[in-house]
Formats: sequence, structure tokens, C-alpha cells
Amino acid sequence: MAKRYRVIKRNGEPASLDISKIRKVIQWAAEGLAINPLEQTGVWR
Repeated sequence: MAKRYRVIKRNGEPASLDISKIRKVIQWAAEGLAINPLEQTGVWR
């Protein structure tokens, strides 16, 4: 059974962890670099 992680948002409200948001920010931060950061780790598959 997968564990459900919770995060605390900036406004103090708890919310479910959304991995797709993390992936989107990593891709944005690596834009223009000659790497694919999501393939480098293999963690986000």
C-alpha cells in the first residue's frame, strides 16, 4: 500500500503531495540546459 504524504502549503493549509508539480518546477528550472534532470535520477518515474 502506497503511503500518502501531506505537505503544508504557504497559507498553512495541509494538502496531498503532488509529484507532478515538483516535476514541472524541475523541468522549468532545467530549461535551456543540455540535460534532462528527470532522466538523471530515475526517481521520478
